[in-house]
Amino acid sequence: MKKRVILFLFCLLLCSIFSACQKSPSDLIIGSWENEDLDTIIEFWEDGTIVMPDFSGVHYRLNEDGTKLTIYQDELHASYLSPGSDEMYTMDISITKDKMTLTLEGQTTVYNRVD
Repeated sequence: MKKRVILFLFCLLLCSIFSACQKSPSDLIIGSWENEDLDTIIEFWEDGTIVMPDFSGVHYRLNEDGTKLTIYQDELHASYLSPGSDEMYTMDISITKDKMTLTLEGQTTVYNRVD
């Protein structure tokens, strides 16, 4: 009986260690991502900014469960994404350590992490 309790506690400890080591989507997104087909690299920074070719002042936010990514621009650069408007783009996102999949209006684009 005592061995079962110790084994149970050990298993519980292992489960809590593994779940604590998993990164959240907001942690996983930080870094550089490349789409070779589009010859594009996007960088997501911890402060909520995105570095993208030909765009300035672009920011992002993830919803709580990390399934929706919203991209928007600050007021100073609002004309770059959509001239004459302050639109935001919200898309589905699936992210792992090495792969990020974005889907906007039925079109899916896959990015791979750049080391």
